[in-house]
Amino acid sequence: MHTDSIGNLLNAKVLGGKNNDAGSMIYPLSNGHVLGGGAYDTVGWPFSSNLEGGEHAGFLVEFAPETQTALPVIDKGNNDINIYPNPASHEVTVYAKNGRSVSVVILDVTGRKVYESGLSEKVCIGVKDWQKGIYFVEVTDDFGVRSLVKLLVE
Repeated sequence: MHTDSIGNLLNAKVLGGKNNDAGSMIYPLSNGHVLGGGAYDTVGWPFSSNLEGGEHAGFLVEFAPETQTALPVIDKGNNDINIYPNPASHEVTVYAKNGRSVSVVILDVTGRKVYESGLSEKVCIGVKDWQKGIYFVEVTDDFGVRSLVKLLVE
Protein backbone atom coordinates (compact mmCIF):
# COMPACT_ATOMS: atom_id res chain seq x y z
CA MET A 1 0.00 0.00 0.00
CA HIS A 2 1.29 3.49 -0.82
CA THR A 3 -0.06 6.56 0.99
CA ASP A 4 0.66 10.26 0.97
CA SER A 5 2.10 12.11 3.99
CA ILE A 6 -1.29 12.31 5.75
CA GLY A 7 -2.33 8.70 5.17
CA ASN A 8 -4.52 8.99 2.06
CA LEU A 9 -4.30 5.93 -0.19
CA LEU A 10 -2.41 6.60 -3.44
CA ASN A 11 -2.24 3.04 -4.80
CA ALA A 12 -2.11 -0.57 -3.68
CA LYS A 13 -1.37 -4.04 -5.02
CA VAL A 14 -3.61 -6.97 -4.15
CA LEU A 15 -2.25 -10.50 -4.12
CA GLY A 16 -4.30 -13.65 -3.82
CA GLY A 17 -7.71 -14.83 -4.84
CA LYS A 18 -11.09 -15.88 -3.50
CA ASN A 19 -9.76 -18.83 -1.46
CA ASN A 20 -7.49 -18.84 1.60
CA ASP A 21 -4.26 -16.90 1.11
CA ALA A 22 -1.61 -16.17 3.72
CA GLY A 23 1.44 -13.97 3.55
CA SER A 24 4.13 -15.22 5.90
CA MET A 25 7.28 -13.21 5.21
CA ILE A 26 8.57 -9.83 4.14
CA TYR A 27 12.30 -9.35 3.59
CA PRO A 28 14.17 -6.19 2.50
CA LEU A 29 16.85 -6.58 -0.18
CA SER A 30 20.03 -4.54 -0.45
CA ASN A 31 18.85 -3.00 -3.77
CA GLY A 32 15.84 -1.35 -2.07
CA HIS A 33 13.38 -3.97 -3.29
CA VAL A 34 11.31 -6.12 -0.93
CA LEU A 35 10.58 -9.86 -1.14
CA GLY A 36 7.22 -11.15 0.05
CA GLY A 37 6.08 -14.74 0.29
CA GLY A 38 3.39 -17.04 1.56
CA ALA A 39 0.91 -19.71 0.54
CA TYR A 40 -2.41 -19.84 -1.29
CA ASP A 41 -5.25 -22.31 -1.72
CA THR A 42 -5.42 -23.90 -5.20
CA VAL A 43 -8.86 -25.55 -4.83
CA GLY A 44 -10.99 -24.84 -7.91
CA TRP A 45 -8.21 -23.56 -10.13
CA PRO A 46 -9.15 -23.93 -13.83
CA PHE A 47 -5.83 -25.48 -14.81
CA SER A 48 -4.09 -28.63 -13.66
CA SER A 49 -0.77 -28.82 -11.87
CA ASN A 50 2.00 -31.37 -12.17
CA LEU A 51 2.74 -30.91 -8.48
CA GLU A 52 1.53 -33.65 -6.16
CA GLY A 53 0.77 -33.49 -2.48
CA GLY A 54 -2.03 -31.11 -1.72
CA GLU A 55 -4.22 -28.16 -2.50
CA HIS A 56 -1.80 -25.39 -1.51
CA ALA A 57 1.00 -23.66 -3.35
CA GLY A 58 3.57 -21.09 -2.35
CA PHE A 59 4.38 -17.69 -3.80
CA LEU A 60 7.38 -15.40 -3.77
CA VAL A 61 7.11 -11.88 -5.14
CA GLU A 62 9.60 -9.02 -5.45
CA PHE A 63 8.42 -5.42 -5.13
CA ALA A 64 10.38 -2.46 -6.44
CA PRO A 65 10.21 0.78 -4.42
CA GLU A 66 7.46 3.20 -5.41
CA THR A 67 8.34 5.95 -2.94
CA GLN A 68 11.28 7.51 -1.16
CA THR A 69 9.68 6.92 2.27
CA ALA A 70 12.15 5.33 4.66
CA LEU A 71 9.69 3.44 6.86
CA PRO A 72 10.90 0.04 8.07
CA VAL A 73 9.77 -3.32 6.78
CA ILE A 74 7.65 -5.12 9.33
CA ASP A 75 8.08 -8.85 9.81
CA LYS A 76 4.72 -9.54 11.44
CA GLY A 77 2.21 -8.02 13.81
CA ASN A 78 2.33 -8.29 17.57
CA ASN A 79 -0.95 -8.37 19.53
CA ASP A 80 0.88 -8.20 22.88
CA ILE A 81 1.45 -4.42 22.58
CA ASN A 82 -1.12 -1.71 23.40
CA ILE A 83 -0.73 1.94 22.36
CA TYR A 84 -3.23 4.41 23.82
CA PRO A 85 -4.87 6.85 23.51
CA ASN A 86 -4.90 7.03 19.74
CA PRO A 87 -5.41 9.77 18.64
CA ALA A 88 -3.33 11.49 21.32
CA SER A 89 -2.94 15.15 22.16
CA HIS A 90 -0.79 15.31 25.34
CA GLU A 91 0.63 11.87 26.06
CA VAL A 92 0.65 8.38 24.57
CA THR A 93 1.30 5.17 26.48
CA VAL A 94 3.01 2.10 25.03
CA TYR A 95 2.27 -0.98 27.13
CA ALA A 96 3.87 -4.40 26.67
CA LYS A 97 1.63 -7.16 28.05
CA ASN A 98 3.22 -9.72 30.39
CA GLY A 99 6.08 -7.30 31.21
CA ARG A 100 7.94 -8.12 27.98
CA SER A 101 11.06 -6.15 27.09
CA VAL A 102 10.66 -4.12 23.91
CA SER A 103 12.22 -1.15 22.15
CA VAL A 104 10.03 1.70 20.94
CA VAL A 105 10.86 3.94 17.98
CA ILE A 106 8.48 6.63 16.70
CA LEU A 107 8.88 7.90 13.14
CA ASP A 108 7.24 10.82 11.39
CA VAL A 109 5.70 10.37 7.93
CA THR A 110 9.05 11.00 6.24
CA GLY A 111 10.66 8.16 8.19
CA ARG A 112 12.62 10.51 10.49
CA LYS A 113 13.08 9.15 14.03
CA VAL A 114 11.42 11.48 16.58
CA TYR A 115 11.56 9.21 19.65
CA GLU A 116 13.43 6.11 20.81
CA SER A 117 13.37 4.20 24.09
CA GLY A 118 13.36 0.75 25.64
CA LEU A 119 10.75 -0.48 28.09
CA SER A 120 10.11 -3.49 30.25
CA GLU A 121 6.36 -2.98 30.63
CA LYS A 122 5.10 0.57 30.00
CA VAL A 123 6.36 3.95 28.83
CA CYS A 124 4.46 7.26 28.67
CA ILE A 125 5.57 9.65 25.94
CA GLY A 126 4.71 13.35 25.95
CA VAL A 127 3.49 14.47 22.50
CA LYS A 128 1.89 17.86 23.29
CA ASP A 129 4.80 19.75 21.67
CA TRP A 130 4.89 17.54 18.57
CA GLN A 131 3.52 18.72 15.23
CA LYS A 132 -0.02 17.51 14.63
CA GLY A 133 -0.18 14.66 12.15
CA ILE A 134 0.51 11.00 11.57
CA TYR A 135 3.37 9.12 13.20
CA PHE A 136 4.38 5.47 13.13
CA VAL A 137 5.15 3.61 16.35
CA GLU A 138 7.54 0.71 15.76
CA VAL A 139 7.81 -1.77 18.63
CA THR A 140 10.42 -4.54 18.54
CA ASP A 141 10.39 -7.30 21.15
CA ASP A 142 13.37 -9.22 22.49
CA PHE A 143 12.76 -11.96 19.87
CA GLY A 144 13.08 -9.43 17.01
CA VAL A 145 9.35 -9.41 16.19
CA ARG A 146 8.35 -5.94 15.03
CA SER A 147 4.97 -4.23 14.95
CA LEU A 148 4.06 -0.92 13.35
CA VAL A 149 1.06 1.12 14.51
CA LYS A 150 -0.14 4.39 13.04
CA LEU A 151 -0.47 7.12 15.70
CA LEU A 152 -2.41 10.32 15.18
CA VAL A 153 -1.27 13.36 17.18
CA GLU A 154 -3.95 16.06 17.41
